[in-house]
Amino acid sequence: MQALHKTSLNALTYRSLTLADLETPIVVIAPDYLAEDSYRASLMVAGEADTLEHCSKLFGRNFDSTQDLQAFLRQFHDASSMVARMTDPSRMVFDVDWTEPLAEQFARYDKDSVSKFGRSFPPSCILDQMILGRMMTANDAVFRSARFGGSPLIDAPTSWQYLLWNYEYNGNIVPPNTETRDLLINKSLSLSGSDHGMLSGLPRMY
Repeated sequence: MQALHKTSLNALTYRSLTLADLETPIVVIAPDYLAEDSYRASLMVAGEADTLEHCSKLFGRNFDSTQDLQAFLRQFHDASSMVARMTDPSRMVFDVDWTEPLAEQFARYDKDSVSKFGRSFPPSCILDQMILGRMMTANDAVFRSARFGGSPLIDAPTSWQYLLWNYEYNGNIVPPNTETRDLLINKSLSLSGSDHGMLSGLPRMY
């Protein structure tokens, strides 16, 4: 019930856009596809594939499977040794607003996990599950927008960064729809220089 109230209040923030007298709707209130087993399975498959790609960039080596990645991560017993092994630590983003050294961010994230789930997690599990969760969220935004011929626009800076990486890994082509392209351009221009990433189109579907 609390989640329903939160969703309803969030929807009200788009009231003016929803009621705009336009031929093509700007806002669509759609069903929660997460209730569908097949949809959740698609998100998991896509998320795992993107996680492997992301971790390959992060550690500078290829991972053939989820099992291969997890076996690699298990060798690290603390965050410091895992961070030291990263060849591109800039791709390990918990929150774009966090400024602590990366190893300390693992501890901060774990502290949040304890408050939410009542238990602590090893750094290897935190990395794997955090990236998987972010990639599944990015694919959720992409899949939902694709159903209505739209483009995912995310206001949360950290989620937006993972969406950019999602597009990068899926090798997208330029969308033919001018209005869709303009939405992406407008969003990109609103970012600071360090946050720019070129969205080149719609992702492949799984």
